[in-house]
Amino acid sequence: MQDTHRSKRIWDNEENAPKDYETLHFRRVESRLRRGLLPCEAIMQLVRRADLEGLVRVPFIQLDRGLLTALIERWRPETHSFHVGDVEMTVTLQDVKGILGLSVDGDAVTGNFSVTDVEALCTRLLGQVPKDKTEHKGQKVVLSWLDRFDGQVNEDDNDEDVRQKARGFIMRLLGGTIFANHSGTLVHLGWLKLLDDFDAAGRKG
Repeated sequence: MQDTHRSKRIWDNEENAPKDYETLHFRRVESRLRRGLLPCEAIMQLVRRADLEGLVRVPFIQLDRGLLTALIERWRPETHSFHVGDVEMTVTLQDVKGILGLSVDGDAVTGNFSVTDVEALCTRLLGQVPKDKTEHKGQKVVLSWLDRFDGQVNEDDNDEDVRQKARGFIMRLLGGTIFANHSGTLVHLGWLKLLDDFDAAGRKG
């Protein structure tokens, strides 16, 4: 796959390699999460039950664009690993556990993630529905629409209100971190289906 790999021009022009022959655009959306308040305890209890507290605790990380560029140019899709010198490295589940504080034990996340009725799913699990194509596209919801789920609750919220707000917060958390869409703006509603039961979600690694 070298002919279509980003590193081809550098490889072909090793003696006079361009410094940056193709600008990389890094999309990141988790900074919006870090600017807000930490979720209240009622929401955090449900986040813990889903075993996702580690994502809440990850601090804002300043990107090292030079390092990221170097890693991208050394990534080999054939082997799903980085080739650095004569060493081959890959990201393991243990790395994910250590960096993000997520459980890697339990059942694998599998099943049908397709959403046939966006309105019904969002009404039941979120209590709110994205209204038009500016707020959702097919089976994906626009991340900015989820900003309304800021991890806070009102005094008059009942148990179901709290669960719906927790699901929205977790969707925002997932869409801004480990399941960020390549566009940087969309989150698949298939993840919402897994949050119907917080305890069952926590049992999945």
